[in-house]
Amino acid sequence: MILAALTALAVSLVNAQPQEDAAHHPFEEAPSTINMSVMAEPAFYSWSELSTSTSRADFAYFIQRSHVHLKIAEEPWAFNFRMDNISLIGGAGLPQPLTNISTRYQKPGPNVFVSQVYLGYEGHWGLRPFIFSAGSIPIGAGRGILLDDNGLGIFGLHAALNDLGPLNLEYYGGNTETSSSNNEKVAFNYVNISAKRMGRWALGFLSQIDKSPRTLNKGLVYGKDRRNYYSLNYEQKSKNFLFHSEIIRSEGGYSLAGTNPHEKIVTAAMAMLFEGAWKATLPRLEFLGPVDLSFIYVQGSGDKSYTNKDEAYFAPLAGRFDGAKRTGFGRLMGASAFDALASTTTWNGLPAGLTGVTVYGVSFKTSPFRILSLPINFGAATHTFRATQSTGLSKDLGAEWSIEASSELSERFRAKACLFHFTPGMAYKIENVRPEPIQGVQAAFSLSFE
Repeated sequence: MILAALTALAVSLVNAQPQEDAAHHPFEEAPSTINMSVMAEPAFYSWSELSTSTSRADFAYFIQRSHVHLKIAEEPWAFNFRMDNISLIGGAGLPQPLTNISTRYQKPGPNVFVSQVYLGYEGHWGLRPFIFSAGSIPIGAGRGILLDDNGLGIFGLHAALNDLGPLNLEYYGGNTETSSSNNEKVAFNYVNISAKRMGRWALGFLSQIDKSPRTLNKGLVYGKDRRNYYSLNYEQKSKNFLFHSEIIRSEGGYSLAGTNPHEKIVTAAMAMLFEGAWKATLPRLEFLGPVDLSFIYVQGSGDKSYTNKDEAYFAPLAGRFDGAKRTGFGRLMGASAFDALASTTTWNGLPAGLTGVTVYGVSFKTSPFRILSLPINFGAATHTFRATQSTGLSKDLGAEWSIEASSELSERFRAKACLFHFTPGMAYKIENVRPEPIQGVQAAFSLSFE
């Protein structure tokens, strides 16, 4: 019903475009193009609660995310409009995986909300390629450990000017307060300079002011949390190889509630990410065809309790959510460089006394091959999670393995299913006993029309 309402509204918008009177346009003009796409993605999730408590709840629920995207283009201009809905089916309240969902999302329910609306230009500035967009725009940088819109546009500006000699320039600026239906209030400016020299090198600078009511590692923040982030990215890729790396340094400060506002907690933190992928044919497994082998290593710095600084890495606009669940490293944890699926009420969701997250992961994925005439990809992955710093607890957060099957049944219909097994680490021990492992299922399909 919700999807039908979205479609009807989008069609009415298309039909509402004013018709030009041919008598006033004696010369033929290049026609505008109007594209509309509709997507629905119902999904099922089932697993047990990740908790330091002796009693654990079991979750089993359906959630649907759907959207209608309308694009009206007349080169070099384009107008984009997207409406979304997130519906929770068969559950009382929000289950654990959704309790600390991004505060900018509408809570699951019957309401339709505008997720993107912006005017874009893609042409040239002189002889150089130039891109510009303004409005509620999609935003992202690198692998998302610093800046990402979490699948929901942020009101702001984007501009990119390429081929300045060997350099490309890019700018994002925005404010989540004008995009938010809740309490997130982050204003930012991001500049990126990149060059292709034996790969692609990029230097980035992000200036950020966070006025959100937020509890961080040292306590409840009072006023504004100001931080600057400096990033260095390197990427090398070819037909059968990919390597990507990011190193981020952040500096800034904030005041704590109930203290002198002029006495700042100085922040000094780092994060890094390294990932690689190869496409190869495995000996004695040639029937699988070329297989994608990959690894990933992510680390966010933790806080050293013996200093006065806050050295725990934190980036409020990092990619962590997709509206229906956490998204990150690991099927259950959905970890970022600084937090994970909430198992406690601490600011980062980790057991008290732990800060920073380190992830090691390896995976493989097959090329499509046919079973009963269906093209199917198989994949498997394993991830190990550790806290970067601890005030006494074990840093061992656990390990996970997962297997996945996916299929593009047609251009419009895709399906995927995943099984995972998570073994909690000793950081979650209860009376020196490690909790029982958690098994889970995730299944989803998407249906789209254009």
